[in-house]
Amino acid sequence: LKRGLKTGKEKLQYSQMNRLQKLLDSCIPSKLLQNDVLPLFDLRPEASFNFHAFNMPQARYFSFRREGQLVQSLCDKLVSEGDPEDAHWTLGFTNSSFAGEFSETLVQAMYR
Repeated sequence: LKRGLKTGKEKLQYSQMNRLQKLLDSCIPSKLLQNDVLPLFDLRPEASFNFHAFNMPQARYFSFRREGQLVQSLCDKLVSEGDPEDAHWTLGFTNSSFAGEFSETLVQAMYR
């Protein structure tokens, strides 16, 4: 751990920031894009938020119907296990292409 951290809360915040940075490094290798997508310099670790990220498999997507049903069931499971409904959710697509009815079915899945 970083030297100079005094309290357990500071250690936890530092650990959370490291985990978030590792996630960003794996999903968005470019530091310039990271700062554009999620500027961490403005992130307040003491703020409370509930954030979930699902990395989607690398694929050529023509539709999001099947994947949307799977994501919906995962979200429902987390909520039924006591996860707050006001959580923030994101989907990550890396090295994927999109065609066909993908955008329409993605929007439909997001409104469920």
